[in-house]
This record gives sequence, structure tokens and C-alpha cells, in this order.
Amino acid sequence: MTEDLRYHCYDHGADSDTVAADTTAVESWLKDREEAARQPSPVIIEMASADSWELLKSHPFRLRVSWSDGYYAASVAALAEASFGRSIAEAVNGAGEMICQLFGAPVEFAPDLTLAAELDKTAVRHIRTA
Repeated sequence: MTEDLRYHCYDHGADSDTVAADTTAVESWLKDREEAARQPSPVIIEMASADSWELLKSHPFRLRVSWSDGYYAASVAALAEASFGRSIAEAVNGAGEMICQLFGAPVEFAPDLTLAAELDKTAVRHIRTA
């Protein structure tokens, strides 16, 4: 917040800033940047793709796995989407493919990604009763 009670908004990636008069203007400014913020920056993609995608393969991606209506869903916190499957393996493998697509990596690298899956209570309950 500035001295005159307005909001200073700074976009690090674009190295630009603006001053918003109220929270509605701040929300509008954020909305314009939300979709771009969900995508990896060109610098991150360049780093991830170096050395035949070694950084992407070695970086640990955390997945959250849930279960509902006969399907497991595996999601990555940074992605707004989930991968679905009748088995945990299907859901987790689909999430790996989604990560590759996000970074522009060949989907053939999906089995080589470092994935850590956390089961939520719905998935644990289903496994225990299956």
C-alpha cells in the first residue's frame, strides 16, 4: 500500500508496476495475470529442458491423490487440472504426462519423472475397503 492508501502492484516477470485505487482494481490486475502465472516461465522451461530434461526428471513433483465415484484423481498443486484413472497407477501416470505437457517435454519422459504421491482420506478409505 502506498502513502496515499493506494495499492502498488508489481509484476516481477514483466518488470512492470501499476498503482491501483482499490481492491477491485487489484483483483482485476491479478486476474489478468492468473493464467500466465500458472505456466512455467521461459527461463524455467529452458532450465528444465537442459541436458535432455535432466532437471525436470530429477525435480520431485508432489501429487495429491483422491478417490471418488470409481476414479482416482492425481493433481499437482501448481496445476489446476487433475489426471483421472480407475487405478492409482493410471492417475499418477496421467499426472506425469500432464507435467511433461506443461513444460513442453516429450511425454515419453513421464515414467522418468520423480513423483511423490500423497493419498488423501478418500483414497486411503477406498484402498482399505477394496
